[in-house]
Amino acid sequence: MLQGSIPQELIERGRALGLEPPPREGDHGRAATSAAAAPGGPGCSIRPAAISDAATISAMCVRVASAQIDTSGFTPVGRSTLFEDILGEAAILGELQGGAVEAFVCVMDGAIVGFAARKRPLGAEAGAPLSHVRHMYVERSGAGIGKRLWGELHFRFEEESVRRVTANSSANAVPFYERLGFRKEGGESDAGGLLSQLMVYTMDADGE
Repeated sequence: MLQGSIPQELIERGRALGLEPPPREGDHGRAATSAAAAPGGPGCSIRPAAISDAATISAMCVRVASAQIDTSGFTPVGRSTLFEDILGEAAILGELQGGAVEAFVCVMDGAIVGFAARKRPLGAEAGAPLSHVRHMYVERSGAGIGKRLWGELHFRFEEESVRRVTANSSANAVPFYERLGFRKEGGESDAGGLLSQLMVYTMDADGE
């Protein structure tokens, strides 16, 4: 499906958020490899994550998490959960193979420098389909990569009439999510020694 098949109303709503519609290919509505001059800089391309990317994605995410997430408050079990059960190669491979997530990578100069994945719509809350940002990791900060990856997810939420999107954020990533329009819900939670902040994005608020 080409970009032109996206309803113009959705494109305009996305642009009001500073997002450009992602390039598409085939009938699955997924991004084609594109090095367009867009936020993220020349040579930055977004494409669907492939199973063969699992090891590279895992290594990049572990580097980013090690550098940017303060795990001093995590228990040993919590750190193991993050670096092995969530970001380990086997965990990433299982998610890509299982089909429960739709995932994208950003490639610059031949290297994967960003990774985002969302769970497919989970159901309904008061009639509103839900989805969840499972992963959002960017190795080159300040290049607009996170915003481009969010744009890729955002247009899929629009197409599927998703109205509520959640994300479990580390403390350092809360400002990033807030810039995208997410808000905190509740306080920091401790799930088995893994600390996170629930962030919520309401799609209905886009047009307000």
